[in-house]
Amino acid sequence: MRIYKAFSKPRPGISIVCLSAMGLFGCASETPPINTISTADTALNQAMMVKASEYAPAEIQRAMDKLGRAKKALADEKYEDARRLAEQAQIDAQLAEAKAQSENARQMAQQAQQTIEELRREAETRGRRTDDVNL
Repeated sequence: MRIYKAFSKPRPGISIVCLSAMGLFGCASETPPINTISTADTALNQAMMVKASEYAPAEIQRAMDKLGRAKKALADEKYEDARRLAEQAQIDAQLAEAKAQSENARQMAQQAQQTIEELRREAETRGRRTDDVNL
């Protein structure tokens, strides 16, 4: 019984010390989001390689703006802001890349369709010429 009573008494001093220690460790454990920013930078470069600035200009601009703000937040040691902005920049860059790839695929399909139509017309023309020669 005595042990139970000893632990059941409120001890405000211990609570304050524990909360203070948790606060200090929480701040000390925050690390610069270098990898997150690097990943966002890579995603932006990949998007640019597929002409995202041409096919998804709004998304690529948002990604560039957010990445710039993330780098500034990193320099200002605002790591949580930097991480959040870098993650958003990565998502915007990936969206821009997907839109650009989709547009590239649409254009390639359209070109393939035009080629097929041209070949069909050419085959029909050759078929008529062959029929004319046989007569």
